[in-house]
Amino acid sequence: MEKVGKGLNHKKRIIFSRGTSKILIPIIIVVIGIIIAGAIIYIGKEKGNPPGGSKTAEQFISCLDSGKFVDKVKKDFQEVQGIGVSGTPTFLISGEKLVGAQPFLEFQKIIEDKLKSGPQDPGVPIEGDPVLGSSNAPVTMVEISDFQCPFCGKYARETFPQIKKEYVDTGKVKIIFKNFPLPMHPNAQKAAEAAECAADQGKFWEYKEKLFANQNNLSVEDLKKYAQESGLK
Repeated sequence: MEKVGKGLNHKKRIIFSRGTSKILIPIIIVVIGIIIAGAIIYIGKEKGNPPGGSKTAEQFISCLDSGKFVDKVKKDFQEVQGIGVSGTPTFLISGEKLVGAQPFLEFQKIIEDKLKSGPQDPGVPIEGDPVLGSSNAPVTMVEISDFQCPFCGKYARETFPQIKKEYVDTGKVKIIFKNFPLPMHPNAQKAAEAAECAADQGKFWEYKEKLFANQNNLSVEDLKKYAQESGLK
């Protein structure tokens, strides 16, 4: 009887072991899959490729390499030059010119004055240019800029955030961007074209910020890298 009992117990252990294996193997496979997926997402983030974002930016690269916006940038330059602008950054606040990376208070004085006087002509053609803010904003500010200009970068990093918070986000001002790549800056023309390619995907302002944050690195390869990091297609 003792031998028979041992045999039955042994069979039970075998059956239990096999049943447990059938349950554990799929669970282990699922867990391993989750770990691998997490590692892929983490590596993507480390390389600047957010989940769901483009890792190749093929559409952007095709746009930039084809020179799709060469004429648009040249048109901006001619329009701006035609109203007497010769340097960057220059701003037209409802038609009133402000030159240089002026402190926020200088912008504030003009904007507050224009808010009292109501909508006015922007002073330059703006159709087809990138716009930030409400279309119904009473004041239109045209930013005329060069991505390689250090003073434009100073404005973009220090003054623009204040204007955006105080006036754009509150619906009082809309900002229009015009390209004015100066001949002395060898990377400015291509950077302007790249920004227009980003605008073509509705991400001009995010990409603009990226360029001004990396003014010393604006080669064509850099421009493509920033597009990938920004999740452009």
